[in-house]
Amino acid sequence: MPRLRSGGAYEYDGIEIRIKSNKKSFYKAYVALIKRIVNEGEDQINTRFKSDDVATILDSLPVVSFDPPFSEDETRNILPTEKDTPKSELRPNPTPNQNLQPQKNDPNRNRVVLNIYKLNTGNAKLLALFNELKEIPFRYKNSIAATIRVFLDVAVLNYIQTEGLEDSIKTYYRCELRDVILRKD
Repeated sequence: MPRLRSGGAYEYDGIEIRIKSNKKSFYKAYVALIKRIVNEGEDQINTRFKSDDVATILDSLPVVSFDPPFSEDETRNILPTEKDTPKSELRPNPTPNQNLQPQKNDPNRNRVVLNIYKLNTGNAKLLALFNELKEIPFRYKNSIAATIRVFLDVAVLNYIQTEGLEDSIKTYYRCELRDVILRKD
């Protein structure tokens, strides 16, 4: 049975991902990947891996099948619907004329990043992650944690590259930038 990438489980055109495989098995593999990135343990995936490690990581995930798509009833068990979503998360998007000041400091808001914020960057990955943080509801805490972790990793790398600090860091640590180990002090 095919694995995620080599088996053509999805297509990526640079903007959107289209799932071509059985969505239930694809989501199962995706959940396993996110759990291994976020949870600590022997099988934790270090997100600062080398490109040579991608095949090994993908092969270690659950197999993705191409069985016929599942029924609408099974979809409800995997993906949230409006019926499953608490009313607090179904707040309408604010209109430009609406006063947003109370929502800024509202500890009960339903998103990490409010729609009033914009990110000005030339880095498409950073922009996509930032916009994703505007959409993910708080109930998906692991997804938020993983997204923030990747966002910070990409943001720091982007800063290092735009400020021309790569050579200084390589010289100081005597290794490639991606091999620099971050310390907990």
